[in-house]
Amino acid sequence: MRYTEEKVLYFASRDEGLHVDIAEDANTYLSRMVYRFKNEGLLERVAEDDSGSYYTTTIKGEIKLLELQIK
Repeated sequence: MRYTEEKVLYFASRDEGLHVDIAEDANTYLSRMVYRFKNEGLLERVAEDDSGSYYTTTIKGEIKLLELQIK
């Protein structure tokens, strides 16, 4: 599946958050986008287990998601 900025933020905004599998290569489009969004303050890691990491949107991320949905 090809992730877009809107999809990543949408999945992260849901109750269960965005799960990134521990086996996800650091050079994939998803990994790079999550890393960038974390640095921009749009996502935060809220949990981690032996299957991967879970991310949710910040307030800034929620605003960005709404802007993308309006477009």
